[in-house]
Amino acid sequence: METQIHNYYLLKENRETDQMINNIRALLANNDADKVELALQLMQNGGVPSQLITYLFVLSRLHPEYHIREASQALYYDWASESLKKFIAKYYNKMAEWTSDETNVSQCLEKIYLHKDIDAVDLGNLWVKFRGKGNLFRLKNKIEPVTQVLQSLYNPHSKTLTLSDLQLTRLPEEVTLFDIENLYIDGNFFKKLPRSFYQLKKLRYINYYWTPLKKSTLAKLRKYYPHITLKAYPISENFEEAPVLEKL
Repeated sequence: METQIHNYYLLKENRETDQMINNIRALLANNDADKVELALQLMQNGGVPSQLITYLFVLSRLHPEYHIREASQALYYDWASESLKKFIAKYYNKMAEWTSDETNVSQCLEKIYLHKDIDAVDLGNLWVKFRGKGNLFRLKNKIEPVTQVLQSLYNPHSKTLTLSDLQLTRLPEEVTLFDIENLYIDGNFFKKLPRSFYQLKKLRYINYYWTPLKKSTLAKLRKYYPHITLKAYPISENFEEAPVLEKL
C-alpha cells in the first residue's frame, strides 16, 4: 500500500503526536470494546506509527470481539513491514494463542519478539491481559524490571503476591521488596528459596502446591515463621531424593 505521509497526522514527529499515540495506546488496551474501536478508527484516518504495530498484531489474534480482530488485522496487513509479515508467517507458533503452559507461551513469544518491529514489553503485557499467560516471558527475558512485573502480580490490599503456575526455576529475590502476608508459589519448579527471602517479616501463608520445596527448606520456613500456614506439595517423596538402598 502506497502511503502519503503528509496526510497521516499520527506519523508526524512532534510532542503533540507523541501524546496522541500514548492516548491511542491507552484506548487499545482498554476493556471497553467501543474505546478500542475508536482507537482503530483514529489509526484508520491518522496512520499507524511503528509504536502501535505490536498492539495490532496482538489484537488481531487475541481480542475476544471478532470485529475488532478483523479491523486490527486489516490495519496490521496494511501498515506492518513486509519484513515483519514474512517473519511472523515463518516463526509464529499459534500454540501461544491457546496453550495454558507458561513455558510454551514463553518459547513462542521469544521467537517473535526478536524482530525489531515488535515491542517486547507491549507483547508480554497484552498477552497477559488477553490470555492470562506470559508472565514467565516477562520475567525470564528481563524485558521489564523484575520489580515492575511483580508489582502487577501483587495485591496491596490483601498483601498477596501470586506467582502461581509460572514454572519458575528460581524465586526472584525482588519478592522481598513487597509487604507480603500471603504468597502463592504453587506450580513452579524451584526446590529452595533464596537467602534474602527470610527478610520477609509478615508472612503468614504460603501455597506451594506442586512446587517441590525440599524438607530442609520447609524446616527453615517453620523456624523463621513458626505461625505460618503452609499448603503442602501433594507428593511427599519428591521433597528429597530417596536414599539409594545398598545391594545385599
